[in-house]
Amino acid sequence: MTHIDAETLALIALSEMTPDADARGHLIACSECSSELAELTRTAQLGRSTQGLELLQPPDAVWGRIQAELGLGSSAAPDAAATTRDRRAASGAAVAAAAAAPAGAAPAGSAPPAGAPGARPGAGHVAAPAAPASP
Repeated sequence: MTHIDAETLALIALSEMTPDADARGHLIACSECSSELAELTRTAQLGRSTQGLELLQPPDAVWGRIQAELGLGSSAAPDAAATTRDRRAASGAAVAAAAAAPAGAAPAGSAPPAGAPGARPGAGHVAAPAAPASP
């Protein structure tokens, strides 16, 4: 049985595409694809429901406590000039990416966990950049 690809399921869930007769028949017969579509649809609905939310900027004291607990310097403070619109756009992009990813997929650019099928020895570890060569 050929399943509906993840990109097509994501587009259907986002209402960007209407399934044709073959896809509708497959969704009725295939519990795997229909479950995946239901999950993606819930994710898309969740993302849409956040569009009208007003994000609040926590007081500086909160950031100070976070920095102290993590052992970060003051240079790690968030940009106070960031606008609610910018944060909303970033949040919306993250929700859209999550909706388009297959269920259980790792974030883009991440390696499979060590020991996972397809993982390479040492995968998931990033080497420190090499020091520039001296002339």
